Amino acid sequence: MKAMEKTISNLHVELLQYILTLVAQSSDGAADVARAKSVCKALMNASEDPDVLKAIGFNNVRISGQYKLFQHSNGLLKLCAQAGNVAAQYLLAKMVLVTSSQLLTRQLEKERLESSSGEPCSGEVPMEYTLAALFMIHFMPGEASTSAASHPSLSHYDLVRLFLCRCSPYDLVEMRPHLNHYISYFIGPDDDDCLVLYESIRKLHCLSSCVIAMEEIIERISGFFPVGALMDFAIKSKEAGLTVEEVVGGAVGWESLEDYYRNITTLFEEHRTNTILAFGRIFFP
Repeated sequence: MKAMEKTISNLHVELLQYILTLVAQSSDGAADVARAKSVCKALMNASEDPDVLKAIGFNNVRISGQYKLFQHSNGLLKLCAQAGNVAAQYLLAKMVLVTSSQLLTRQLEKERLESSSGEPCSGEVPMEYTLAALFMIHFMPGEASTSAASHPSLSHYDLVRLFLCRCSPYDLVEMRPHLNHYISYFIGPDDDDCLVLYESIRKLHCLSSCVIAMEEIIERISGFFPVGALMDFAIKSKEAGLTVEEVVGGAVGWESLEDYYRNITTLFEEHRTNTILAFGRIFFP
């Protein structure tokens, strides 16, 4: 093992960076680079090259159930995001949303305890909330703008706007509760502009559900139309304020389903734009 490490260390740094760039582009790029950088100091240094960090793939990375792993201010995810890796920035945006939910929960618990006791809450803060607070502080506007000159600003609202610009219907449905919590935590639930944004997110969520339901129908069709799936789609469409009689009534054809799917996806993208504008009016006045 020592001989191997010596051989690796003797490789030219540009060659190491090239090798790691290829490793980074694999389907498990983030995990592979994380393992490689732990082998020796030479690989660790090479892994911090901006070109390597930009190339790292996060396709197979899931944050659900393992939030603490990503709430590190100097972790690989943030380094990649600072280097301009859009996939890392997108994943970091989801972590900001999840963290805002944790912080809002803590804030509401504290207010409830203080209200019931009539005294300021001074008990020990659970570790998960401490980690969440330490993580979020790095994305506050003042802190984000004072980062090193080689690193672009990564404020929480820039990241969330990126999420809104790039999210799939599936991610929107998953993150909708955290989006609402994010708005409540940073702005407050009763602000007039926030109410408009809440409604815009609700409509986008409904359209997302329609797109997902329509994709499931198209995937399941095999010479017949599953009535239950169509009715479920009809319910989701009506929640979004759409007319679907031509889909669920009478003779339903493949072309009509395809046309309706295209219309739904077009409406989703149009309303995405409206949601981003509503978000911008609050955070980018």
